[in-house]
Amino acid sequence: MLEEPIAGNPHGGVCGGCAGKPAHLPGGAIGQLLFKFGSASVSANVTSWLFNWKLLSGMALYAVSAILFIMALRYAQLSILYPLIATSYIWVTLLATIFLGEQLSSGRWLGIAFIVAGISLIVR
Repeated sequence: MLEEPIAGNPHGGVCGGCAGKPAHLPGGAIGQLLFKFGSASVSANVTSWLFNWKLLSGMALYAVSAILFIMALRYAQLSILYPLIATSYIWVTLLATIFLGEQLSSGRWLGIAFIVAGISLIVR
């Protein structure tokens, strides 16, 4: 059962009803991956967009992610939740490395470390 919505979380945690459960975060990253796969078969022809299951699936994941984020906003401060979306940069980078064979340079690893450090400071 979900806790009562709060205007702000005076206890300093991420949020009351969704702490430790940012389930919507990987959805947007997987949506980006599907956009990349779907982009290979799009053209100026509208039907190439309308019947492209990869693009449509990516959009659906974005929609689900947005709905989950909106629900989480009932239980947490926007200034805490929104920075968690920055983890999508990490997810997209890792998924692109695994599924697209993109290279992860030491500079990108450093960037990921900075993102993690920044998020850690914000959500404290």
